[in-house]
Amino acid sequence: MFAQSVPLLPAPVKKPKCTKTIRNDIQLLRFLAIAAVLGFHLRPKTIPQGYLGVDIFFVISGYLMTVVTASSKGVISVATVTNFYERRLKRLCPVYLLTVLATLAVGSVLLVQPDFASLQTDSAWALVFGSNIQAILKEDDYFKFGSDYKFLLHTWSLSVEMQFYAVAPFILAIVARSYRPLLACSVLIVFSLAFQSLISSPVLSFECVISRIWQFLIGTFVFYMEKQIDPTIKRLNTSKPFVASLILVVLLLAPEFSAHVAYKVTVRVVGTLLTGFIMYYATAIDEITHLKPLTRVLTLIGDASYSIYLVHWPMIRFAEYFEILVSTDIYIQIGCILTVSLIQFYVYEKPLTSFTTRTTFVICGVFYFFAALLILPNFVIIKESTNVTDASLLAMDPVLGNTQIERDCRVQGLVDSLNCLHVPELDAVVPKTKAKGAIFCGIKGPGKWTIFVAGNSFAQYQIKAVKNALEDKFKMIYFVARPGCLAFDSMNDLWKSKACDEIIGITEKILKAIKPDIVVIIQRIDNNGHILSGKVGNITTVKHLENEFANYSKYTKKIFVTEPNAIASYSVPNALVKALKLQLPIDNFFVTLNDFKNQTEPGMNQVVAAMKSCPKCEPIWIRQNLCDDEKCYFYDRTTKLALYCDSNHMSAIGNDLIMPAYRAAFEKGFQELRRLSLS
Repeated sequence: MFAQSVPLLPAPVKKPKCTKTIRNDIQLLRFLAIAAVLGFHLRPKTIPQGYLGVDIFFVISGYLMTVVTASSKGVISVATVTNFYERRLKRLCPVYLLTVLATLAVGSVLLVQPDFASLQTDSAWALVFGSNIQAILKEDDYFKFGSDYKFLLHTWSLSVEMQFYAVAPFILAIVARSYRPLLACSVLIVFSLAFQSLISSPVLSFECVISRIWQFLIGTFVFYMEKQIDPTIKRLNTSKPFVASLILVVLLLAPEFSAHVAYKVTVRVVGTLLTGFIMYYATAIDEITHLKPLTRVLTLIGDASYSIYLVHWPMIRFAEYFEILVSTDIYIQIGCILTVSLIQFYVYEKPLTSFTTRTTFVICGVFYFFAALLILPNFVIIKESTNVTDASLLAMDPVLGNTQIERDCRVQGLVDSLNCLHVPELDAVVPKTKAKGAIFCGIKGPGKWTIFVAGNSFAQYQIKAVKNALEDKFKMIYFVARPGCLAFDSMNDLWKSKACDEIIGITEKILKAIKPDIVVIIQRIDNNGHILSGKVGNITTVKHLENEFANYSKYTKKIFVTEPNAIASYSVPNALVKALKLQLPIDNFFVTLNDFKNQTEPGMNQVVAAMKSCPKCEPIWIRQNLCDDEKCYFYDRTTKLALYCDSNHMSAIGNDLIMPAYRAAFEKGFQELRRLSLS
C-alpha cells in the first residue's frame, strides 16, 4: 500500500524589512552644510557666509518632515501627532542632551566661576530648546560670537527646529488637506519670509522660528513638486543640479559684499532656493554619484553631520578658551573635531536607532537629571552684594575679588548701595518709560550744594566716584541716566532701539525745574552718529553743542563734562579670573595711550571745542588716572583687581582710581561758586 500523501504547507511569508533609503543628494547637501558651518566658525573672516549652512539643514529637515507626515494624508489625530513627536524626540534628544551634559561637565572642571555661571544659564535654556528665545530676550547678536564664550551658542538652530516640530504636524496637515498644496505652501512661505525681511530686530529676524518657517516649507514645496512632475523629465536635466550645486558652493565661499539687511535676506533666499532646486533634481544626482569613492566619504560625513554640528562648537570654544586655536593648524583642528564626532556617531548616535523608545527616553531622563545637578547653584556661591566694600575687595584673593567685581556689575545694585530714592522734583518732569535700566532718583546729603549728574550707562557706573569726591558737601545729587542715550538733548534722535527719542528735551526741562549749582555729564559718545558724522542737521556738532551749553548755562552755575574711558573688547574681570586661574600672563590687559586717545578724542575734542564759548563749562580729564606714558591698564597692577566690571564700565576699584579727578574738579568748582556768592 502506498502511504497517504501529506499536503505541502505553503512557505511562510516573510515581511519585507524596512530599509532606510539613503539619498545621496541629501547626504551631500548635509556635507556641504556642515562644511560651511565649520568654515564659518573656524575662519569667520575667510568664509563669512558659511552660516548659510544652517539654512540648508532647515530645508532638508522640512522635506523629511513632510515625507514622515505624508502617510497620514493630512489627518490629525492623537496617535499621528504623538507618533510624530515621539520619533523626533527619539532622533534628536539623546545626542543633543549628551552634548549639553558633556559641555557642562567639562565646564564645571575647567572654567572659571563667572564663565561657568554663564554656561549654567545657557544650558538651562538649551535643555528646554529655548536658546533662540534666550538670545531674543537678551538681544544677543549671533554674529558677535567672538566677543564672549558661548559654549552652546549653536543650539539656537536646534531650538528653532524643535519649535518648528511643535507645530509641524498641524502646518503640514493644512498643506496636505489643501486642494492645491503648492499654493497653500507658497502663501505660508511668503508670510514667513515677509516677517523675516521686514522685522526691525536683527535678532528676531535671524533666530525667531516664524522667520525660519519658510525655509522648512521650501522642503515641503519640493516634496509636492516631486509628486506632480514626471520623474523622467528630471532625468533629462542632469546638468541643472550640478550647476546649482556649483553656484551654492560659490555663495557659501563668497565674501560678504554688504552688511545691509537686504543683502543678507537676498543671499539667504538664494541659498535656500538653490537647496530646494538641488533636492528636486535628486534622481539625477543619485544616478551619477552612486558608489563613487569620493561620494562615499562625503555622504559618510553628511550622515554624521548631526554629531559634527553638536560637537564642533564646544570644542572650538574650549580650544579658544585655553588659547589652543592660536597655535594649532586648522587641519589639525578639523581632524580633532571629525575624530570626536565620528566616534560619537558610531559608538552612540547610530546604535541608538535600534533602541526602544522607552530605553531612549530613560537615557534622556538620566541626562536631564545630571545636567540639572550641574546647573543648580554650587555649594560655594559668590553673590551680588551691596555690602562688599573696596577694603573687602582688596583683602580678597585676586581670583575671588575679580569674580566678585563681575558679580556686582549690576546697575540696580549700585543704585541701591547709594540709597538713591525717587524725588518729586524729577517725578514731575521725567516721563514714564519702559526702557531698561533708566534711572531717575536723588541722593540726599548734609551739605549745601545741589548737583545734577546726567548721562548714559557710563554715568551709572561712575556715580559712586562722584558721590565720594563730593564727600559731605552736597545737599542733593539728582541722578538721571539712561543706557544708550545722551544728556545732550537733541542728539538722541538716532537711537530708536533704545527709545532715546522719547527723552529729547528732558535735560533742559530738569534743569529748569531744579536749577542745580553744578551739572556733571558722564557718557560714552564715540558711538553716537552725530559725533561720528560731525553734523546735527544742517550745522556742525560743535555748533550744536555750543547751543546746548548756552541753554543749560541759563539754569546752572557750572557744567562739567567727563572724558569717557576706553572700551575693552572683552569682560575684564572674567578675563583676569581666567588668566590668574590658569597662571597665564596678565600684563597684556591694556590699551595703548594712543588707542585710548583714538577712542575718546574724536568725540571729546568736539565737546571741548564747543566749551570755548561757554564760560561755565569745563572738561574733567581722567586719562591721567588710568594711563601712564604709554599704556592704560585695565587692572590695578598691585592688587590685580579689574578697573572695569565688564568691558565698558568702571568697577569699584576703577571708581576709586578716577575719584581724585572728580574731587579736584569739584574743589575748583566750589571755589568759583563761593567767589560768585561773595561778589
